[in-house]
Amino acid sequence: MGFRRAFLLTAFISLIGLAAGCAPFNSAYTFKGNQLDPPMDLPDFELMTDEGQPFRLSDNGGELTLVYFGYTFCPDVCPLTMADVKQALAGMLCVPQ
Repeated sequence: MGFRRAFLLTAFISLIGLAAGCAPFNSAYTFKGNQLDPPMDLPDFELMTDEGQPFRLSDNGGELTLVYFGYTFCPDVCPLTMADVKQALAGMLCVPQ
């Protein structure tokens, strides 16, 4: 097999792989996790906010509270994870009742 033919074959196979990787994935996302029904009550505890202020669960008066433990000072994965959390929070519809 000549160099040109081997090069063209390699390029063709690479393009097929690239096209397959860029094709839209039509499968719907399914929830992966556990749903607590009914939701679990947590005991009161104290944490520090991102501004260094104390925060207690009881400060929310029994309202549903999302607590996420994420690192803010690591160089690689943490900023990506925090961006995912920010996007998820932005997508939530919070309407006072």
